[in-house]
Amino acid sequence: MVSSKNIKGFLKVPNEIADAFQLLHLSGNQWRLLWVIIRFTYGWNKSIDQISLSLFEKHTGIERRNLKRNLDVMVEKNIIHKDGSGRIVKYGLQGHVNWQTGVENDTSVKNDTATSVETDTETSVNNDTHKRHKTIKYSPTSIEFRLANLLFILILKRSSKHKKPDLQMWASHIEKMICLDNREASDIEAVVRWCQSADSKVSEFWSNSILCTETLRRQFDRLMLLMEADKTKIKSPEINQPLNAYKAIPKPVRTPKQKEEMRKKIQEAREKFL
Repeated sequence: MVSSKNIKGFLKVPNEIADAFQLLHLSGNQWRLLWVIIRFTYGWNKSIDQISLSLFEKHTGIERRNLKRNLDVMVEKNIIHKDGSGRIVKYGLQGHVNWQTGVENDTSVKNDTATSVETDTETSVNNDTHKRHKTIKYSPTSIEFRLANLLFILILKRSSKHKKPDLQMWASHIEKMICLDNREASDIEAVVRWCQSADSKVSEFWSNSILCTETLRRQFDRLMLLMEADKTKIKSPEINQPLNAYKAIPKPVRTPKQKEEMRKKIQEAREKFL
């Protein structure tokens, strides 16, 4: 049991409002929205206050499309008051004597309950998936983890303050590349090193775009083509030839007859143009 001595603040709700709540039939999402309104009005000794949809979304986790629908239902039931005259809509609690507390011919509770169950189930699955990602599935010596860590190390060389990612999550995308996309680990390593090298304008552009393995997987085919084209452009035969392969071009050797003909041609040109 929570001791009243440890409570740092209280929310003053009139007894008549608390009694009226006992007869109020609302969906789970509508109750959550109602308590946000109560917290920001009664909690600050106000009868009405500006509450944006973003604030509702932050405190309840309800999708925005469901927020507006449920708020409109409670406005129609005269449970809450809505003032849209300002830039941010104001909400407050209506007097309980005007509340429509019954559920006859009201499908909002049924529909919203179904939506709430679906949303909560999806949220639960997503949270559980996130927890599974946090578990250590890939050892530091696994090829998936090493390739994910390689990308992070190369990013750190360019930006030492880059936020450390979830390498287990990164490794999972590498695993999908190898197992589902049939990529070779050597090709993945080559693309990672190329796109983070910034040795050319093309690789420099992609070095600022490939900052996680998810993007690497999505752009991998394009990166492979660009890497091959870039390497072909850089590795021209002249650059890769050893020094002893270069041979000096020999000077032309003319016969006495050719020298005489050349002398005559030069002499004729001088007489013609000078």
